[in-house]
Amino acid sequence: AALLVAWLCIVVCRSRAVFITSSTVAVAILAANYNSRAWLEQPFEVHFFFGLALCYAAQRVLCGDGRPASSHWLPSLVLTLTSAGIFYGDYTHTTYLAHLILDSSGVIIGASSMAQSALSTRAPSTAALVQRVRQLTDPACLAAVGFVFLKHIHKGHMMPTGVVSIANLYHSSIAYAMLALAGTALMSSFVHAAVGHERRDVELCVLMRRLAAFAWMFPGLVLIHMACVLHVRFFPGGGNLHDHWAAIKIFSTNEEGMCLYLAQVVLVDALLVSLLVLTAPPVTTTDGENAGTTTAGARVAPMEAPEEPGGGEKASLFMKPQQDERNSFLFF
Repeated sequence: AALLVAWLCIVVCRSRAVFITSSTVAVAILAANYNSRAWLEQPFEVHFFFGLALCYAAQRVLCGDGRPASSHWLPSLVLTLTSAGIFYGDYTHTTYLAHLILDSSGVIIGASSMAQSALSTRAPSTAALVQRVRQLTDPACLAAVGFVFLKHIHKGHMMPTGVVSIANLYHSSIAYAMLALAGTALMSSFVHAAVGHERRDVELCVLMRRLAAFAWMFPGLVLIHMACVLHVRFFPGGGNLHDHWAAIKIFSTNEEGMCLYLAQVVLVDALLVSLLVLTAPPVTTTDGENAGTTTAGARVAPMEAPEEPGGGEKASLFMKPQQDERNSFLFF
């Protein structure tokens, strides 16, 4: 629980000290536990990491302009290398097609985001092209993940006839959440394109970005919840939280328990997105009569980019939030 709280602080806290401290503690715990597997099961790291990646993306989308957001190239590189490493392990050891599709989707999203970030100052027109391509490829990758999870069953999750494994219920929930996220990401692009990216401070666009942030964070929190509830041995004998709650009759069936878990996730998701909106550093814009400051999820100022020969139309395609560097999220 303490580890979960520390990592969730990253989503709402923009302090470099909090990030470094929580990261160091988490890495130390995982490293100490890696060989013995004393109380963390192997799936914990993967579920937790990709859950955090989705929560991080939620913050980037909230501060964006409706188009696929990119972060600093470093977190994108971490996502790309992690997905590629897992892909290699799955290909050489299990060759499980479902996992290969999941890993490939992570590589595509991470690599394209990294390319967009790296090219934003060196070749703005190329970065804008990558961003336009991502308007379709990102939702496609998210939908692919959703379809894989829809009927994703591990041999260890097989249960007696008539009993549904809690792990399979988690997978189904993640599947529907990822499919909804893919549709929301595509709809956000449509809404901002229809209204006009230069008018992204319109209330409709602001609400659309908040909805998109909520949709990004929801499957991430479900993955984190699954990691902590199923893959941490909190009790003697290797018992996890779900088994303990089932034993003391918190819920009667796994289906009822899953509904309670999703209710928790929805409330935490709404709380975190609200905190992101309320605690975000002011964003400045110098767009003529609309100049001023506001919070994340509202107005965003255009990033200065070298003017292309023949006019500045291409340079205006790439936008970036104007924030105080000391308060920027994850100091990236």
